[in-house]
Amino acid sequence: VLKDPAMRTEFMKSVANQMINRDLLLSAAKDADNVTTEEIDKESENLISSQGGKQDLEGQLKQSGLGYDAFLKDLKDDIHIKLFLDKDFVGKVKVTDEEAQKFFTENADKFGQPEQVK
Repeated sequence: VLKDPAMRTEFMKSVANQMINRDLLLSAAKDADNVTTEEIDKESENLISSQGGKQDLEGQLKQSGLGYDAFLKDLKDDIHIKLFLDKDFVGKVKVTDEEAQKFFTENADKFGQPEQVK
């Protein structure tokens, strides 16, 4: 799939956009200052224990060639973004059924499934 130069270019653009968006969200989350270190630590500890604890997770990461410290930093950044979005956006955005239907109708071409060979 990535042998096609056009597809490779699109893929690289997509990855770059995702990285930029994540950095912008993290920056906004830090600027908003509405998430505490304690909240981030609690969420990360819960996730780590759901994976069998630090020791098990370190073993899984090592098998994948990933370092625990880098993983933990990325995890905490992701949690920071999630908590920021939960506090600042989720529940504040209200979309009625009529608005959703209107959007879907006006953008139906974006929701179609391309034909596939079975």
